[in-house]
Amino acid sequence: SFASRHAGRKPFESIELYGHPQTLWPDHCVQGTIGAQLHPKLLWDRVAAIVRKGMDPECDSYSGFRNNWNINGERPATGLTGYLRERGIREVYVCGLARDVCVRWTAEDAVDAGFHVYFLWDVTCSVNPADDQSLQQALIHRGVILTTTEELKG
Repeated sequence: SFASRHAGRKPFESIELYGHPQTLWPDHCVQGTIGAQLHPKLLWDRVAAIVRKGMDPECDSYSGFRNNWNINGERPATGLTGYLRERGIREVYVCGLARDVCVRWTAEDAVDAGFHVYFLWDVTCSVNPADDQSLQQALIHRGVILTTTEELKG
C-alpha cells in the first residue's frame, strides 16, 4: 500500500491492513508513469505473457503468483500458476526488485505452488540489505535454490 493513500502516514511505516502487517511504500510503478514501464531493451520476441499485479488499489501485491491479503482475508491468485502449469513449466527463475519483498514473496509462492525455484541473487537488490543473510537462510529453508547468472552460464 502506498503511504500517500493513508493520511498522515510516511513511507516505510507499518500498519495493520486486513489483519496483517503492511509496510507503507513510496509511490512506485504507478500505472501510466515511467516507473511502470518495462525496460526498453526487453526482447519482445521472447515474451510469452505479462502478469499484471498491483491492480487493486485496496490490496497490495508483492508476489507474481498471489496478491496480498484483501478485505475478505484472501490472497487472490494472479493466474500465473495456471499459466505455467498449462505449459508444463516446472522451474521458475526469479530476479528484480525488491529482493526482500516482491522477489521473495514470488519465490515463496512459487515453491508453495510446487515449482522448483531459482533465485538469481546477483540481479536482485534489497530494500534492507542488512537483512540479506537472514533472507538467504529463510529462502534456503523454504527450498529455494540461490544462484547467480554466472552459475547459470557455467
